[in-house]
Amino acid sequence: MSLFIDGKIFVGMVVATGIGASGLVDATKAYFGGVNRIGFAKIKRQIIQLTPGAPNGLPQIFILESLYAHWANGAALSKQISTAKSLVMMHLSPANAAMVAASVNVDPAILCSMAAKRSAGIELDPPESDLSTRFDLIVSALLDAAYQKAEQEYSNGTRFYALVFAVLLALIEMWVLHSGARTLYLGSDDMNLALIVGLLAAPIAPIAKDASKAVGAAIRSRVEKEL
Repeated sequence: MSLFIDGKIFVGMVVATGIGASGLVDATKAYFGGVNRIGFAKIKRQIIQLTPGAPNGLPQIFILESLYAHWANGAALSKQISTAKSLVMMHLSPANAAMVAASVNVDPAILCSMAAKRSAGIELDPPESDLSTRFDLIVSALLDAAYQKAEQEYSNGTRFYALVFAVLLALIEMWVLHSGARTLYLGSDDMNLALIVGLLAAPIAPIAKDASKAVGAAIRSRVEKEL
């Protein structure tokens, strides 16, 4: 007998399937990062472009590892951008300034001079100070664009996986509840209903995920205040 007759069961299945799909999307993180890796490639490309050559601080590989840890743990986007900018600025040195200048289209000689004076703690002259301001704005704009694009790619990617998991879960749920012979499930009303349940449940998965992240953030904030 088809479950079309019971609206409560239908609504319950939609909600439960959405929450289950959210859990499965999160579970992928245990396997080589899972969905956490979605979008980070855009950030990685931009960081590699801004941190070439010999460093004045952390080597590039450690910068990428630090930023990926922030990305994977879901830190606030503004905090991630601020951290990335600080690490990029710290990486700038007289040895790599010319390569950085080429990637951001600024005067390499002045940027090298600026980097050398910053390392030595010497006051900048007007051209170097002007370039320092423009370089800061350029780096901020590039990182902001990279993180915004990465966030959008991550959101779209997780929604896609949520849709796939929701439809699969709904099909399995309805197959288990199917009252007739299992061989008659294919093409039945119950299978069509399962597809509808999966499609309706897919948008619930990101909502459930956002709610769990909000609760987690609130708990972390409270713990930090108490400490």
